[in-house]
Amino acid sequence: MSQTSEAELWTLAYATLIPKRDDSRAETLNRLVNERFDGMSALELNARTCSIREEVWATELFREVEPKHAGADPKRDGGVIIVVECRGRKLLVDGNNRVNRWLKEGSRDSHRVLVIECRGEQGDS
Repeated sequence: MSQTSEAELWTLAYATLIPKRDDSRAETLNRLVNERFDGMSALELNARTCSIREEVWATELFREVEPKHAGADPKRDGGVIIVVECRGRKLLVDGNNRVNRWLKEGSRDSHRVLVIECRGEQGDS
């Protein structure tokens, strides 16, 4: 099995995000993360400032990330989940409704997760 390149993972991450405004998908990622850091300097997440990797997580591992909300009524099933590690926090950025439903149902499934990790100054605590 060949390993997926970071460029391919960024393409998948952007394709997964559904813009809610006239934002590009890259702007959507940045908005979703920056909303979670009220009053702090703006973060710019991209291939230059962050690394990205794909992992497979058991449902229980999602208890270690910060959800954005408690909703559990997903508009879609399947697809990857996006988690961002930055400034000492692990944020569930895309897939919150699906994750909440899996946790509520006690799912024991495994799930594809894209982990975007800030590097350098902007990711420092």
